[in-house]
Amino acid sequence: PKAGPRRCGDGGASAGAGGGAPHESSGGCGGAVGARAGALGERRTRRCAEAGAERAGAEVGAARQEARRGGRGSDGWEPLPDVTLGGEVTALRWCRGAALLAASTTDGVFQLSETVLQQRMSSGEVAVVQTGANTLHIEWLQSDAQLGQTGSNPVGDDSEYRASYSLQVGINVKGLCLGGGAPYMLAVWNGKDAEVWELGKTEALRRSAFSSSVRNMALITAGVDVSLYCCQDNEITVCNEVGMPGKGRPGSFTSEEGAPALLDSNGEFMACVTDRGVIKRYSQKSVHVKQLGSVGRFVHPETGRPLGAVRAIRVNCDGTRVALLSDRVRGGAALDLREPDTRLHVYDAARDAVLSHAFDRRYPVGIVWDAEDPKLLTVETRRLRWVAEREQKERKEEAALAEEEERALARDHEDDDGYGHGKDAKAGAKDAKADAKGSVQVRVVGVKGAKSEADAKGADAKSADAKGEAGDGGGDGGGGDCNCASERERSVCGGVPG
Repeated sequence: PKAGPRRCGDGGASAGAGGGAPHESSGGCGGAVGARAGALGERRTRRCAEAGAERAGAEVGAARQEARRGGRGSDGWEPLPDVTLGGEVTALRWCRGAALLAASTTDGVFQLSETVLQQRMSSGEVAVVQTGANTLHIEWLQSDAQLGQTGSNPVGDDSEYRASYSLQVGINVKGLCLGGGAPYMLAVWNGKDAEVWELGKTEALRRSAFSSSVRNMALITAGVDVSLYCCQDNEITVCNEVGMPGKGRPGSFTSEEGAPALLDSNGEFMACVTDRGVIKRYSQKSVHVKQLGSVGRFVHPETGRPLGAVRAIRVNCDGTRVALLSDRVRGGAALDLREPDTRLHVYDAARDAVLSHAFDRRYPVGIVWDAEDPKLLTVETRRLRWVAEREQKERKEEAALAEEEERALARDHEDDDGYGHGKDAKAGAKDAKADAKGSVQVRVVGVKGAKSEADAKGADAKSADAKGEAGDGGGDGGGGDCNCASERERSVCGGVPG
């Protein structure tokens, strides 16, 4: 998102005209958060403006803005590029209902308008990327044979060659659409005016410019004829390249369905989503555009609750699926703060349900369907700022903990080097004493006075005879006492007499 300054007259800050742009960009929410903050009331707006002026006034000639990118608390905000105005900034004021910021300086009053950068790609051959309020970057990626044997390929035949150039249009671009093929056509608009351009390999030619208050457009071509499908009020209208009404109007929408907000077309199929989450698909293969199947709804397949505010849609090559990017709306209707949703949504017409895929720590910013495979979808994602900062903090904490553990291990090694020999000697003496004690215990296991194996057998026989006599004659008194000399020997023989 970028903000382009515009000098006001001597009459002060006229922050009126300039309708809001369609909320669709590679950067998520953009600077529209501040513009919507005016709905909270003049008192709160005044406090915000005074706080912003106090901060921005410290830097001569620079107005600083911040945008909410997701997350909670202060972690979800990030600064946008500064805007140099000239002179010291003394006051800031947001415009109610429009993406305009008025800045008062010592040299005059300026209007800062919101620019949400757009991008489009068509059939993998040409891409258009907005780089400024009214500047675009056009890039071709084709082989030498596809370029029509122009002989401009410096690499050689059948190799990839990029042709690119910059294009400056006559209006501040709020939205753009790309369509056709040989030649490709480009339409740009801002809610008040629109222009149609023909894109060549090395330069672009403006075909027309006309006044238009449309919210969104989709462009298709039939030879050299251009048809523009426009979201206007509660219907989709059709006009030619100079803005004159044409044939094949898809029809209007009911109040329950809502007003059409976003359009996308691949030349054969078109998809539309309303501000109430109703999805419609159309066939553009004939002169009269026909609706395909029943309407779909951008709701959870199980709970039926809305999934958010749609900010981008793309229809696949056979018109059976529609990919959608959305925002989570916070703060209710009064504030309408939007955070990028980390999920990619695809409406499947065969199932009549919305399928979702969560990227967790990233959020999608761009989607492109394959030109031939109806199930192949390319998604561009961006990491949430607060997640990146948290991961960086965790990495620093882990590194500090690992360093502390290494120092502790180093101290332990030093202690082992200084006292290792003494500890080893004490441990050896302790082990030897334990071994000696174990050997004594083994040696005392036997019969007292056994000098040899024969003597031991005789002693065992005598002990058995004595035990038998004691068992026969000890009816009342039980067994007698053994004649062991010590308690250790008594523990071995078990106190058996003899």
